[in-house]
Amino acid sequence: MTRIEDQNTPRLCWPELPYVYKPLLYSDSIRLIKLEPRESGFSDQLTCELLDVRLSETPDFEAISYAWEAAVFPDTLHILKEFLKITSSLASALRKFQDSNEPRLLWADAVCINQSDVPERSSQVALMHQIYGNAKQVLVWLGPGDERTGNVFSLLERFGTASSNYGVDPLDLKDRLPWIAAKKATPAQTELLDQIPQKYDLSGMDEFYSLPWFRRLWVVQEITLARHIVLHCGGFETLWTILVRAAIVQYRCVWRATLSNLRLPKNFDATIAIETARRTYAVNSNQPLFGYLKALRLSLCSNDLDRIYSLLAISRIPVSDLPPDYTKSVEDVYVTAAQLMLRNSVTVLQWAGCANRIRGDEKDIESGFVNSDGESGLGQLCDRMPSWAPDWRRRQNALIGLDGGAYQAASKSTPLLSTDPFIKGPPIVLDIDPSKTTIYTKAMSVSCIVSIKGLGPRVILNDKDFHERVIEIKAHYDLWMEKVGPKPVDDQLKMFACTILAGGQAGGTRYYFRETLSTPDLLRLWQDFEATPLAASTPSFAPFQRVGAKPRITDSGVEVFALSESYAYRMALRQILQARNLFVTTDGQVGLAPDISRPGDCVVLVAGLSVPLVVRPARGNEAGLHLIGECYLYGLMHGEIYNQSKSEDVESLWRCMPLV
Repeated sequence: MTRIEDQNTPRLCWPELPYVYKPLLYSDSIRLIKLEPRESGFSDQLTCELLDVRLSETPDFEAISYAWEAAVFPDTLHILKEFLKITSSLASALRKFQDSNEPRLLWADAVCINQSDVPERSSQVALMHQIYGNAKQVLVWLGPGDERTGNVFSLLERFGTASSNYGVDPLDLKDRLPWIAAKKATPAQTELLDQIPQKYDLSGMDEFYSLPWFRRLWVVQEITLARHIVLHCGGFETLWTILVRAAIVQYRCVWRATLSNLRLPKNFDATIAIETARRTYAVNSNQPLFGYLKALRLSLCSNDLDRIYSLLAISRIPVSDLPPDYTKSVEDVYVTAAQLMLRNSVTVLQWAGCANRIRGDEKDIESGFVNSDGESGLGQLCDRMPSWAPDWRRRQNALIGLDGGAYQAASKSTPLLSTDPFIKGPPIVLDIDPSKTTIYTKAMSVSCIVSIKGLGPRVILNDKDFHERVIEIKAHYDLWMEKVGPKPVDDQLKMFACTILAGGQAGGTRYYFRETLSTPDLLRLWQDFEATPLAASTPSFAPFQRVGAKPRITDSGVEVFALSESYAYRMALRQILQARNLFVTTDGQVGLAPDISRPGDCVVLVAGLSVPLVVRPARGNEAGLHLIGECYLYGLMHGEIYNQSKSEDVESLWRCMPLV
């Protein structure tokens, strides 16, 4: 360790001089905070030295994981003869971890990295996976907490330490996603799960899981790579493993859907996403970056470049292929990341497309995506990015992804992508060149859209209006089916009932029904929906219990009801139709496409993709096609193209499709 400054002046005589960072000595150097112990009379004063340490010398230190929160710096950290202004959240963390007797070696990014030195920040970010991986433990600081926090921590300890009583095996690491295994619980364990809402006060859970730390994107890497993790909130602390077991207990309790007023805490999904990433990495450290980006798109970071940089160390993309560089534009980094991800999976295209960049507000009009009537113009590409590169700044995509592994539209064909037109070649080829904005895919045209009808403007509709809008979509569909040509009424109804819910196999649908819906199920659910409109004032959970259903009485005397199909169908239908339109093609096919689609757009199959895509010819002198987004097309979602023709005939239909 090299001492950056020597302490040779009594504390009370220090002049108030701002701290000036010295350059780090080696490429693997980091700074460590040698935090002096608190002294009587100076209990609130934070005093330290900054040490230049080489990671190759395996220093013994602890890393702090915390949320920066607002960029306001009211507190002071004294560094020998100088001072550094820091945020209240960091100051409270340092005071919490300040020892009473001995100095403590800590690492905290806001102090240990010169944030105003962009080259240093870039090089230090590239080392952060080593920092958190080498720290003897990671100290998570959730904030000062309050009395309600104490109650929450007490419940977490109770649920976490006794998790096996609720069917959660604390040693079972084979199940990477234990939240989905609620059916494994025994009758005695499910009985305990049913009693949780009655026996315990869960009111503080919303506040706890909504603490800023849980939403911070960087914590995913920090937790994933840590050897030992301790959570601190005010005077309370617990192990990360205890929190996870308690969270699984809570998830299983709600998963049973036994009470109409029972739900997961707000922002609970962030904890699930963090632990899922941690367990996934533990099983296989060679995970695709694309998977992390999808799962963590709702997490927050102050710099949009960090959406990529914060996850590189736990993905299969080497940091050397995309070294952190904060001088680059967000667009350049996202395009390069898309090129790297497309080397491994063509599925990236399902999360790209212009439809996933629409917010539905006045900014879309300014960007040329939609005109003042709400219709898509696509006069220019948003943010100077090609349509095939996902824009991860849009944390909440307008479109809820269709596929969760249920569809196989063109999965059987080997994908081929290139930055040059291809004839034949290896499965996936893509040169890394940010200046190239066109990729060439192996695709076949299916049909063209001639008519569309959707819910209209992207506003939240009450049940009555939503019902009426969906009935209007059905009427529009019936009119177009008459124009296309005679078709049996039963077949026409079956096509609509299946299409309006994307075949009942999209991820959101399976969440509500938890079982695959058959065609007769979809027909029956649609007919029930069509026949039972709701009043505008109907409460959200009114359909939760089946009409006339008898409750099941648990041993503790609690009445529980099953989630009604009526409610599940309406919620699934809302999700599927969010930002989607029903469309009819020139040859009478029917499907669901992004709501910025319009007549003249083409539906294509891309080799290797499980769902079709909607594309649109570029305007003016620009050659190629804009990717609009993924779609559902009735009768083509499960590899039917291969059943209709011989395999060699299908291969002859593929063409080179340029995407810009």
